[in-house]
Amino acid sequence: MARNREVDDYRGYCKDCKANSSIVLDHCTGDTICSDCGLVLESYYIDEVMEWRSFNDDNNDKDPNRVGYNLNPLLSQGNLTTLISNNKGDHAIPKRQTGRIDLRQGSPPRENKLPRTLNEISSAVHGVTKKEINKAVQSIKRHVELEDMGTTNPSELVRRFCSNLGMKNHAVKAVHEAVEKIQDVDVRRNPKSMLAAIIYTITQLSDEKKPLRDISVAADVAEGTIKKSFKDMSPHVSRLVPKWYAREEDIRKICIS
Repeated sequence: MARNREVDDYRGYCKDCKANSSIVLDHCTGDTICSDCGLVLESYYIDEVMEWRSFNDDNNDKDPNRVGYNLNPLLSQGNLTTLISNNKGDHAIPKRQTGRIDLRQGSPPRENKLPRTLNEISSAVHGVTKKEINKAVQSIKRHVELEDMGTTNPSELVRRFCSNLGMKNHAVKAVHEAVEKIQDVDVRRNPKSMLAAIIYTITQLSDEKKPLRDISVAADVAEGTIKKSFKDMSPHVSRLVPKWYAREEDIRKICIS
């Protein structure tokens, strides 16, 4: 599967779609993801490019990379020099244009019931912050006749998050059923946080328990947030977890522990 190292979005074969799909490399998590179905094709990608590190703010100030020539043992001082590279702004995509790119990646998946989180879109389009992406989406929605997509439904994210964790089909089915029931429970939490708490609950009731840290990474939700969401949800767990998946006494045990 050939690809250009400088491009994060490329075409590749997805075994779940059984076709060539658009593949996204998430540098934050090291996952190679099919953008059509959300299946994680490869985990723990190792970046083999130069180990330059650059920390910059959200502003437009210059952030030059400091690099030096290779050492030459034939020279008296080893040819130790330091240069400050030119600003790369002239070669970058204008911010207005990247904003359009972000919207094209953000809105169609939502309309097709394949939503992408701001983190995923931000990692696919370098140089644009999550705040800027969200601002651009809201601005264009006011000028373009798009249906009100509302907030992300947790059920739309189940397959991708469970795939990231390598969960079995019966556990994924249990998560789906619990997510459908959560709509009738009065727990005022972010949908993604509630989904992470449900996944944590289902995995704790299975033979293949998943560490809280792994769930945090897969769902992109802080461990502390998952714990608080689980605590708020615990009075309703017996109603949420399918009867065919776990016994009542096992459910009570995880709520007490």
